[in-house]
Order: sequence, then C-alpha cells, then structure tokens
Amino acid sequence: MELRISREARRLIAEGGGKLYVYPGMACCGGTRYVKTSTHPPQDMAGGRAVEFDGIGIWIKPANGALPEVLEVETRGRRRQKLEAYWNGLAFVV
Repeated sequence: MELRISREARRLIAEGGGKLYVYPGMACCGGTRYVKTSTHPPQDMAGGRAVEFDGIGIWIKPANGALPEVLEVETRGRRRQKLEAYWNGLAFVV
C-alpha cells in the first residue's frame, strides 16, 4: 500500500496526538461507504491494520476485506481544517 500524506495533514495529525484512523462509514446508496478519518479511535475498528508512516501511527479498517492500493490524506477547509482520506483516489468505497 502506498501512503501519501500532505504536509498540512501531518501537522493536523500531530496536533491530534499523532494517530490517524481511516475507516469506511455507514453504508448508503446501494452499499457505497464514504471514507472517514479521525484522530481518536472510533467505536468499531475490529479487523483494522496498523501501519507506521513517518512517525505517524495509522490504523486502517479494510473495506470488503481489502486495503487500498493508494491511501491519500489531505486537509480540507480554510478556517476550520479537517482531514480527508481518499481510497485509491476516491472519497468512497463500494
């Protein structure tokens, strides 16, 4: 799995404790799940896998049993930045 994390995203993760959780959200629209991120552990990370990247601990919960080939993490917003993850270039998984 290739990880791409922007400089601003690294800063936000560090400010949040140095850990990032990436997981598929609730299913909607025929099974589509939006990719969610958090710097605090969500309730259900069973089956998640830990990855170390440049001093950041990343826990990823596979969608449909598979990890992404490429996981990109960026920030979004000007006044109130938040973390966004893209699973193989998409903001959702099916």
